[in-house]
Amino acid sequence: MSSRYRNLAARWFCAAIPALVAAVIVLAVACASDARQSDSVTVFHCAFGDEWDVNYDGWPDRWERKTGVDYPHYVRVAIHDDDGVESKKCLQIDLDGAAASLSSPPIPVLSRFSYVFEGRMKNEGLKYSSVTLSVDFCDATGRVVQSAKAEPIATTNGWQNVQIGPIEPRDRSTDHANIRLNVVRGSKGDLQGHVSLTDLWLDRLPRIDVVTNNPCNVYTERDGVSVRCELSGIREQDPEIDFQLLDGSNQILQSEQARLKGQRIANKLSRDSDADKNTAPNGYEGSIDWKPKIPDYGFYRIAVRMSTGDRSAEGTADAHQIAPPRTVNLVVVPPLDMPKRGEFGWTLPEGDQPLSFQDLSRLLPQVGINWAKVPVWFDANDQQRGDQLIRFVELLGASNIDVVGIVDRPPSKLKIAGHSARDLSIADILSQDTATWSTALEPVMSRLALRVRWWQLGRDNDTSLISQPKLNKRIDDVRTSLFRFGQDVRLGLCGEWDAGEANRGKVAWDFAQLSLPVEPTEKKFEASLSKEQTNTAQRWLSIEPPPAAAFQSQPATGNAMVGAPLQALMGGAAYSVPAWIQAANEMPRQNELSRMARATAFVHRLVAAKLHGADAIIVTKPFDDENGLMSADGMPKELLLPWRTTAAMLGGAQYLGRLQLPNDSPNEVFLRADGQVVMVVWNDRPGREVLYLGDNVRQYDILGRSKLLSMHSHEQTVDVTATPSFVLGLNEAVTRWRMNVKFATSEIPSIFSRPHHDGLAFKNFFPQGVGGTVKVVVLQDQDAAENAGSKQDAASASLALDRWTIEPPQTSFQLAAGGETKFPFDVKLKNALYGRQPIRIDFTVEAEERLQFSAYSELEVGTKDLTLDVRSHLDKDGTLIVEQFMTNHDKRTADFKCHLRSRGYRPQRMQVYRLGPVVDRKVYRFPDGRDLVGKEMLLEIEEVNGQRVLKYRFVASDHVKEEQEPENDKSGAAEDARREEVSGSPPPLAKLGS
Repeated sequence: MSSRYRNLAARWFCAAIPALVAAVIVLAVACASDARQSDSVTVFHCAFGDEWDVNYDGWPDRWERKTGVDYPHYVRVAIHDDDGVESKKCLQIDLDGAAASLSSPPIPVLSRFSYVFEGRMKNEGLKYSSVTLSVDFCDATGRVVQSAKAEPIATTNGWQNVQIGPIEPRDRSTDHANIRLNVVRGSKGDLQGHVSLTDLWLDRLPRIDVVTNNPCNVYTERDGVSVRCELSGIREQDPEIDFQLLDGSNQILQSEQARLKGQRIANKLSRDSDADKNTAPNGYEGSIDWKPKIPDYGFYRIAVRMSTGDRSAEGTADAHQIAPPRTVNLVVVPPLDMPKRGEFGWTLPEGDQPLSFQDLSRLLPQVGINWAKVPVWFDANDQQRGDQLIRFVELLGASNIDVVGIVDRPPSKLKIAGHSARDLSIADILSQDTATWSTALEPVMSRLALRVRWWQLGRDNDTSLISQPKLNKRIDDVRTSLFRFGQDVRLGLCGEWDAGEANRGKVAWDFAQLSLPVEPTEKKFEASLSKEQTNTAQRWLSIEPPPAAAFQSQPATGNAMVGAPLQALMGGAAYSVPAWIQAANEMPRQNELSRMARATAFVHRLVAAKLHGADAIIVTKPFDDENGLMSADGMPKELLLPWRTTAAMLGGAQYLGRLQLPNDSPNEVFLRADGQVVMVVWNDRPGREVLYLGDNVRQYDILGRSKLLSMHSHEQTVDVTATPSFVLGLNEAVTRWRMNVKFATSEIPSIFSRPHHDGLAFKNFFPQGVGGTVKVVVLQDQDAAENAGSKQDAASASLALDRWTIEPPQTSFQLAAGGETKFPFDVKLKNALYGRQPIRIDFTVEAEERLQFSAYSELEVGTKDLTLDVRSHLDKDGTLIVEQFMTNHDKRTADFKCHLRSRGYRPQRMQVYRLGPVVDRKVYRFPDGRDLVGKEMLLEIEEVNGQRVLKYRFVASDHVKEEQEPENDKSGAAEDARREEVSGSPPPLAKLGS
């Protein structure tokens, strides 16, 4: 080819590239438009072409611009040419160091549809300013009833796409929408900043609403649930609706498909839309109801999907999906008696949002609420608001709920130093001249002060007052200003967890709301909830559920605040859920394990607050998507039922103490205001507790579902898991009797064939005189096996040992009401094991009727001056290594002979010489010891030329222990280690509140 032709080809190719690129851009935009409009109808489009500037003045017709001191006229806003966009036009703002705000013409919309906004933006030279696009939905008067915003945008790299939505208008009065652009000036202005906007679309989309026949989605009857699916703006007249009922674990319980019969609706397009009104697709709307079959009380989800077209032969959804799946949460609450007085309550920081006062007055009495904290500072000109608050207070009062009026968020017209008082802390507001704020508060006080007895200064997270100087005087001044007519009111404020340390002594406030730290400890519970004798203020506790994120993958362990044993929750993988259900935005992806772990931790947190004497336990954000009991739109969440059950069981109850149960399950016992005794019980090693509790006892799970505990041989069986349950109806006299049984000494010297003196003290808690018998029973081999909570515990009782004896083993007694007595006896050891040994005390009591029950305790075999700890593990070669640690705190050193035995193996011997307070370590090795793992071993230690004998039984473990020597004391660590060896698992965490 000649150079002449090569040059011509090169020039042609260079000229063709821009045209080709432009064609590709146009094609991409057209494809995007087609994709956008395949399921939508355009109601507004503005690309700032000539049709938007009929008079050629450079300003888009019917657009409006905000003016004022903060929005000066010298900021130039005009239509500019721009070859980088399809329309070749854009609206450009030259900031010149200031801010700007402009909005589109009103765009007619209907609340029956959802809408999505798309646009293109280019920001240049912005260093301090930010740009926000929003869609405001307004009623016919122009009042904004809902707004959706995009994230603020700074400088962009060329043109950037912006999308908002889909947005569903919530207010039925919605009449039109405005697209608004706000350029906010930062600490400085951008002199060279430019903001450009073009190709704005507002599209109407099909809308689906899934609602129930209960505005709160909280039901008391299983057969009363009805779900309505309302569909608007669809193109197919008769779409198919898929309903799914799921439980809290996302397991599908019921499925049903149905056809919705749609009716044609009129299109309502903007006159500014360039869509062809004659060819625009017709819309249909309709609704269909479904009544799911709720199998039991509990938490449920209902998932709904709409699709068009035919299904395949297998029934799979090959059809086109109209809109994203939707889910609604609901709970069916079991019948529980709510306490008339209690500590549990909610803060309603937004008042009647998201639920109206009327809906709240129906919901709160059903969920264990005895306190409701509500902002009450309304505008004096808004008499309707005052009427609503008064009616709300009266309705809650009739349901035994006290309202706490929050003095916060003054009317927007109240200005302090030129700023809105709504943006100030309560300390800043009250620091002003009294007339500044008291005048605005007078209408509130005149209408509510005689109905509301509890008042809080500042919202729950406003702790600005607690650190103020001369706080007592300031509170007295506020009380005088607000309550001038001698009303009997209680005034409170908010403080940090440790705020009480700075306010010891007499205080002027009646209660203090304390914030809960992220990981509170037992010591902080006790320190913050305890009151000095001269401090009369009540301690209220702000409490939140544990964060859901901590339980997404696995249950939390070792919660120091409550000692919640979460390691052994009933486990399993997540249930299989159809992909279309998982795609729903509202569908949490937690499996059963993490869900129950979080509920367990939450109940423990509530019990701990109750246990340590909080005067009120307040959930500060009950309506919160991330960490609430209800969602931000007012639907119940998974933790609502555990909250309700705990509040109903423990509200207003008095703490009695703990019971020693046969299998040592941790528990807390309370006496309720209705006279019933309730026990909260759990165990990280699921098992059973068998004992007599009362004549009419029911066990409740944390969802509030109950079962009657039937009687067998004068005893009931309580199933215990890591998740707490509530056992209601314990016999109060028997429970108190058990809790007050005490040995004169709980330690028996490990010296055999010699009697050791002991005694048993107990008290009559029946309202009349009683008589009967008492017998002390040592739970030896057979008894221990029968009462074992696990297979390993049963195996640990298989070695044949000689019994130890009690002389005399039993006696009779007669006691007046409230009378006490002691039963002396001697203990003689023959072949007893070292460590804590279970003891059962059998009582036969003749009161109104003849009762037989047992109390449980422990006697520790050992010596105060001698400690023993044993650990075992396999090394990498399969050798079983058993480590023995001993200390002797006697004044004289001692020698010991040691024998380690196991069936089928030759005993191994060790000698301990001159044992003193320094830890002595001995190691036993069993080559090829894998067969010993899980088997029982017996260590016998006998003092040379002395009387002390230790017999220690354990089960060999295969996991490696940390190389850490035990402490030289007898604080219980050695016994925990012993239990660890026996069970093959870590020792249990600290008991609740211990």
